[in-house]
Amino acid sequence: MDKKSTNIAGTAEPASNSSPDAPAQPVVTVVETPINEPNSTTAAETMPATDPVTGAPVDTVVLVKPPKKKKTGLIVSIIIVILLLLGGIGFAIWYFAVYQSPENVVFNSVNKLITAEHVSPHGSFTTTIASDNGYDVKMTVSVESSSTRLPNEASVWLMMAVYDASGEPATDEAIKLNVGTVQMSDGIAYLKIENLTETFEQLLPNIFPATNCSPSTNCIETENPIETALYEVAELIDDEWWQISLNDILDELDMLEDWQAEVVTDIYTCSIDAMNADYSDEIALLYKRNRFVNVEELADEQSGPTGTTAYLVSLDYDALANFLNAAKRSSSTTDFYNCYNAAIDKAAKNADDYYYDAEDFEEMKISLDDMEDISASDLKQYLPENAKIVLHIDSWSHELHEIELRPDTADNETLLSIAFDYSAQPEVSAPTEYRPITELFEEVVEIVVELFSEDEDVPELPGLDFELPVEIGV
Repeated sequence: MDKKSTNIAGTAEPASNSSPDAPAQPVVTVVETPINEPNSTTAAETMPATDPVTGAPVDTVVLVKPPKKKKTGLIVSIIIVILLLLGGIGFAIWYFAVYQSPENVVFNSVNKLITAEHVSPHGSFTTTIASDNGYDVKMTVSVESSSTRLPNEASVWLMMAVYDASGEPATDEAIKLNVGTVQMSDGIAYLKIENLTETFEQLLPNIFPATNCSPSTNCIETENPIETALYEVAELIDDEWWQISLNDILDELDMLEDWQAEVVTDIYTCSIDAMNADYSDEIALLYKRNRFVNVEELADEQSGPTGTTAYLVSLDYDALANFLNAAKRSSSTTDFYNCYNAAIDKAAKNADDYYYDAEDFEEMKISLDDMEDISASDLKQYLPENAKIVLHIDSWSHELHEIELRPDTADNETLLSIAFDYSAQPEVSAPTEYRPITELFEEVVEIVVELFSEDEDVPELPGLDFELPVEIGV
């Protein structure tokens, strides 16, 4: 039986059955790193050890065992992926089944048009007017506006082509007339008419034909004083900006009492305040309650604005009538009525004219009951059921970019087209050169007075069976 030996340090050495020549084996210590203990550290230390045979020191090898990984992170990742997939599928279902449904697209487009902060409409209207004398007038009206609110700058182009009974042009060229307007937020407006003289040159010879004609001789041109006066007025107005200021006009009018001028100014202020106010949210709510645009089908249209989808729609005349009848009772209308009636009450207190009494002023007031409700049959007279209405709507934003109204005929010619620009930022400024409209009044009165002076024969207006008075202002 072997006896245990004691080393120099006095520690007991284990009995060894190993061969004297066996190499020294390091002492291996396994230390496991704590998990989820924030302030814990691995207390592993390399301590010298002795070889069991030779007693020579050997190193202790410390193996740090990595912590066991939990499966929580993997489960969370799988859940996130599943949620993303489900979210994508849900978004796709919502996008195609709800957001992109034709009914929702059309509703959103009309709602956005009503509530848009800035929208610039521009469009055209074409029609043919038949007269009793066999002449047909093909008329096209084009309109462009910088905004639907004040301040606003707008232009209107009128083009007319006159054809006789055989279909031949009755004028040398088409009649073109341009009217420009600028409306500022303070109520001052500016007006400009272009090509008025050229228009009169086309029209007046047909209104005032030559009178000295006989089968054997050519017609002898005779000067008509009314035709001459109209030319003078046209040349005066043409291609000139005219400033329209209510205060300037009232200052020039001597026929109004002070209280009358004051009530006119107050009512005009009521109108400007109504134009500057924003009631779009209320109108949008009325449309939500009375959706008068119904989708029939996707229209097979390739000519619409880029990025839009065409929808063939119809009108719900009952819903449209309800919408219009509710709109006339909205806050915007009520505010104007109250402002107007307050101006009348103020005039009644300040009036010193014995021609008006309290009953007269009460009759001047307006009320919602004064306007009759609109019926569906009334609307059908102006918006026929057989007309085709096509809406071109942006496929993503659902902004209404164009409305087309076409008669249900074989040629499918566009009768009305209105486009809308939502990116325009209107910058409206007053013209730098203009003349007060009161100067125009003065010069026109001079022309009229000269025309109907006592020294001239009183001409008879064509188509009228009465004569103008000889003297003006008497």
